[in-house]
Amino acid sequence: MNFIWVDNMVDNCYYFNVDTKEQILKIIIDRRTITGAEIARQLGITRQAVNKHLKAMVKSGLIFKCGNTRDGFYTSDSKIPCINKEIRRRFIENVSGLKEDILFNKVDMFLGLKNLLKENVYNIFHYVFTEMVNNVIDHSKSDVLSTIIKINDEEILCEIRDYGIGVFESLRSKFSLQNELDAYLEIIKGKKTTQPDRHSGEGIFFSSKVSDKFIIRSHRLEVIFDNLKSDIFVKENRYLKGTCVTFYIKRYSKKRLKDIFDIYSKEEFNYEFSTTTAKVKLYGDDLISRSEAKRLLAGLENFKEIILDFDDVKSIGQGFADEIFRVFKNRYPNINIIPLNANSVIDAMIKHVLNNNI
Repeated sequence: MNFIWVDNMVDNCYYFNVDTKEQILKIIIDRRTITGAEIARQLGITRQAVNKHLKAMVKSGLIFKCGNTRDGFYTSDSKIPCINKEIRRRFIENVSGLKEDILFNKVDMFLGLKNLLKENVYNIFHYVFTEMVNNVIDHSKSDVLSTIIKINDEEILCEIRDYGIGVFESLRSKFSLQNELDAYLEIIKGKKTTQPDRHSGEGIFFSSKVSDKFIIRSHRLEVIFDNLKSDIFVKENRYLKGTCVTFYIKRYSKKRLKDIFDIYSKEEFNYEFSTTTAKVKLYGDDLISRSEAKRLLAGLENFKEIILDFDDVKSIGQGFADEIFRVFKNRYPNINIIPLNANSVIDAMIKHVLNNNI
């Protein structure tokens, strides 16, 4: 069933399905605020189709649009303030002399973050911002630091960019790793830093956990930590000098910084950073050899609890399993290894190795 919407007898007519319009309106009411892209994904239709519907609904006064085209969102509540603030800052030459806390206080004051963010979101943003700026100051060897912060009713976004050595190359060079991909695999485990006397290696690890989305781009490598999908994606891009970190968090998120720390810094380990999660699929989906296991285990001896997430891994070989659950475990008997999301094939191989170790 179709109908024609006519705007004040003007010749511009919009044709669309009643059911689609009602679906869009219901989504907007349920979500309170939402972008056009999110509506398109939820309904499984094109952005162009959704935008045509939204435009007509805005003209009719049925919904309201806030923000510009790129950062805009839609709501059915006329009382929702259309927040759309942005700050850009660029620091040249004296990057090493910057103080991350002072820079954050200036950003906070300019945007009025305490008035715009819930306390838990404010604390998360404060933590990630200062950790990433401090990384630029201490590690990047860059003469330039630039920041972009955008906030609307939906989320707060921050981009921190330098033009230095590059985060993956810095680690690769320091530890003589084979390539930058190996460096990224070490970073996401936690506790890996080029300056252990000044840093614990926790900054990127925890920042990637507390953000809704956390993206590191350096040289040709881009790593996306999508916590809304509970996944990590890696892709190759055109070359980017230095490092660019971008992170987002919803303004109405219920995440708490303390809850994330508690997962990886447990009471039984005196609240030190003692637990890490390794996504095994990042090393392959059919893992056979001991060398592959050793690559996965590198640096994990620094933890007291290791969660191995086998999600999306099809199978593992006897050598791979034996290296982890017998050889490594015998070498470090006090380390607790917890397999997670193992399918029946992987579970059977782990049990086989453990039974042979009795």
